Amino acid sequence: MKKDAPSITDTQIENLLHEFAPNSSEEIPEPASAPVDVPETHAVYSDTEQHSGMNADANASEQSSEMIQDANASEQSSGTNPDANVSEQSSETTPDTNASEQSSEITQNTQIDQTNKKVQPGIEFSRPTFRILVLLVMILVSAWLLPSANVRVTEQNSSSAKDRDSFFQMSAQHLLSDSLNEVHYIRRKYILEMSETLTPAPDETKFEQKYDIERKNFDGTPIYYYNDDSIEVKCWREKIDENIFNFSEIWITDPSQFRRTLVDNVINKKHLDHPHHIFQKTNGVVGMTADYCAFRNYGIVVQYGNLIRDNYSNVLDIAVFDKNGNLSAYEDNKEFFDTAIYTKGEVVHTFAFGPVLVDNYAVNESGKLTNRYYPGELNDTYPRAAICQFDYNLHYLLCTLDYHGLSAKEFAEVLQSKGVRFAYNLDGGQTATLMFNKKIINKVAYGGTRPVSDILYFATAIPEDARS
Repeated sequence: MKKDAPSITDTQIENLLHEFAPNSSEEIPEPASAPVDVPETHAVYSDTEQHSGMNADANASEQSSEMIQDANASEQSSGTNPDANVSEQSSETTPDTNASEQSSEITQNTQIDQTNKKVQPGIEFSRPTFRILVLLVMILVSAWLLPSANVRVTEQNSSSAKDRDSFFQMSAQHLLSDSLNEVHYIRRKYILEMSETLTPAPDETKFEQKYDIERKNFDGTPIYYYNDDSIEVKCWREKIDENIFNFSEIWITDPSQFRRTLVDNVINKKHLDHPHHIFQKTNGVVGMTADYCAFRNYGIVVQYGNLIRDNYSNVLDIAVFDKNGNLSAYEDNKEFFDTAIYTKGEVVHTFAFGPVLVDNYAVNESGKLTNRYYPGELNDTYPRAAICQFDYNLHYLLCTLDYHGLSAKEFAEVLQSKGVRFAYNLDGGQTATLMFNKKIINKVAYGGTRPVSDILYFATAIPEDARS
C-alpha cells in the first residue's frame, strides 16, 4: 500500500527561505520557472548575444538543480521521505529546463537557417558580379595611383580635371574589359598625349583593300580599309558628275586621335616639306593637308591647346576642334581672340582658312561662297579640300576634289548630300593631298605636291605592346 507523503514543517520552510534569502528584509524573487517568451521570427544574433542567452539558460538550470538538492538535504536531515517533494519541485523546475532546451534549439535553428541562407544559389554572387564589385573599389584607387604603360597623358595637363576624368574613365574601362573578357567583350580605350609627340605605329596587318565591281563610280580603284579597336578608316575614289572625289570616312574612340603637326613645330615659310613626307613621320593612318598657315601671316592658330599665332583677321572663318572632338566655326575670329576661348581649355586645334561650307546640315547661305572671300577663288573651278563631321560624335569625313574641280558652292552641295553636319574649306589647288597608309590617294593637281607647313591626320591609339 502506498504511504501518505509526509508534510514539511514550518521550521523547515523557514530554514529554506533564510538559506536562499539571508536578509529577511529583501523581497523573495519570483520563481525561476516563469514562462519564457520566445519570438516567432528568426532574429539574427551576434555572437555576444547568443553567448549571453545561452549563459542565462545555464544559470537558471543550475539554480533549479541547487534548489532541488537543498530541499532533499533538508528532508533527509529531518528524517522525512523526500520523494513527493522532489517530484513536486522537479515538476516546478521542468518549465525552466524545457524553456532552456527550447531556447537552445531556437538558437541552433537560427544559426542553421543563417547558414542555409548563405549557401542558397539564388543569393550567391556569380563570378562576374563579384568581379565587378571588387573592381568598383579597385577603380577608385587605380584612377589616381596605378601607373599604366598604355596611358598617354601630357605632363603639362595631367593635373587638370579633364585629364583626371579621362584617366579615370580609361582605367575603369580597362579593368571592366579585363574582368568580363570571359563573358562579354568590351572595347578598351586609349588616350594619346595632347602634344606634338610620335603616336603608335598602325598595325600593318589591319590594312586591306577590296574591289567592288558592282559600283562603277569608284573609278576602277580599290576601297582601302584600316580597322582596330581605336580607329576605323575607309578610303575611296568616287566619280560624281564627271568630277573625281577622294573620300576618307573615319571613326575614332577618343578626340586625342585627331592630330595636327607643323613642320619643325613652328609657323615659318622657311620650314616646309611635302605633305606625304610629313605624314610618313607621324605614324598616322590617314591624313590630309590643312590650312597652310605659314603662307599667310594672319589667322589665329591653336595647336594641342596652345596658342601658336594670335594675329587675328576679320576676313577669315576660323574652324575649331574642341576637347569633345566636335568641329565648329567662328565667322569673325577677332571675336574668338577677344573672348579668349582658347584659354579655357575648350579648344584643341584651330584652322585659319575657310569659309564654312556646310553648317547644321545645310549649305552656307551667308554669301561667302559666292562673294569674294580671301583666301581662295570661290567662284572659279579649282581642286578643293575639306574636313567634315557627321553629327556630334567622333565620326568624320575628309575630302579632296581632283582637277578640274568645282566652285565652292558646288563643292559644298556635294558634301551636304553626304549627310555631314559641318564642313570647312581648307587649302586647295596644288596643296590638296589625301594620304592613307603612307601613300597619296588622290591625283594632285599641277604635276605633284608642293611643300607646305602643316597637315592634319588621324592615328591609332593602341600601343604596340598592347596588341593581341
